[in-house]
Amino acid sequence: MLQSQRQLDLSLREKVLSLTHSQAIALYAEVLGTLQAAYIDREKVSPNRLLQQGAEEFLLSLNEPNFRKLHLPDVRDQEITEFQTRLRNFMAVNVVENVADAVTLVKQITTTVRRDLRITRSSVVILEFISGACNSLDEYSSFLSPAELIAETRPDMEASVVEAGFLKEGVGYFRVTHFRDSTPAEIDAAIASLKMSMDGMNLKALVMDLRGNSGGSFSAAVQVVERFLPEGVVVTTQGRLDEFNKVHQTGGRMNVISLPLIVLVDATTASAAEILAGAFRDHQRATLVGTSTYGKGSIQHVLQFQTAEEIDDSGKPKPRTGGMRITLARFYSPNGQAISGAGIAPHIIEQDKTRQLEVAVAQASRQISVMPPR
Repeated sequence: MLQSQRQLDLSLREKVLSLTHSQAIALYAEVLGTLQAAYIDREKVSPNRLLQQGAEEFLLSLNEPNFRKLHLPDVRDQEITEFQTRLRNFMAVNVVENVADAVTLVKQITTTVRRDLRITRSSVVILEFISGACNSLDEYSSFLSPAELIAETRPDMEASVVEAGFLKEGVGYFRVTHFRDSTPAEIDAAIASLKMSMDGMNLKALVMDLRGNSGGSFSAAVQVVERFLPEGVVVTTQGRLDEFNKVHQTGGRMNVISLPLIVLVDATTASAAEILAGAFRDHQRATLVGTSTYGKGSIQHVLQFQTAEEIDDSGKPKPRTGGMRITLARFYSPNGQAISGAGIAPHIIEQDKTRQLEVAVAQASRQISVMPPR
């Protein structure tokens, strides 16, 4: 499926496949070097593994109908089959120790492809090696074509906090659909609107709905926790780069929201949203209701390739050669629990989605009933 989409991506055909041999080789070297320096699991980015994954991707592409139509129109099936056998045998006896050796081997392969399959543009072959290296790491890391890179980094203008209102007297509600840079301010505005409404004087508890929230901005999620937690660890991240290897703590924010808090979670609550769930649970700041969260305790970052980049009229780089989304760190709840694969278990398990909201309201009412009079 990914191979088919890649062959039909016009941005790849217009930009990446037009690279010269030296530019394409430089791009491959940049990809391998970046993955080796930054990807979270060192053993997955050894030069030999990345090379072998790239070769496998290229071998598979030789069976993809669109690839064959575009790049092998006059090559017989038998020629392709015989070449696949020779390349597999060649890769089986060649083990590389470093990026330079991997690059040298790919250069040899492009020469062989030109001779045996009559593919004259090296970039066609090297793109498959790049895609194989990026796409073989985990389910969240992948190669991004120029068009995909633009879509990935386009500013998100959709509101992330919606449906603010009252569920019953004294119990306010708001849903957070995803996290972006403006989400903390949106939450501030939602709570302010609840307080300013006709029922605002009676606001005594909050229900935050994180069901269906697949994550988003890591820093925004941390800032949201700070609005409800006066002090303590929010989340710990572990990565190979210093900026992703640290303990994130509340920053002594003034006017922390102290109202009783109920948080709705389910199996589609993921990534940045799990930072809130873990911090609120471990610090006993909120009661979690629903089902266990997804378990995506990792942080991805989008990197734009620098090789052969173009500069627009304003002097800014344009994504000529695309980029990649890679996993740079994993995060852990304040108590040290790994989120990846495990998720966050709620205090109150309720499978039925309608009942989840009813249970949240009942729990909020129960907490209101034991609050000392103001």
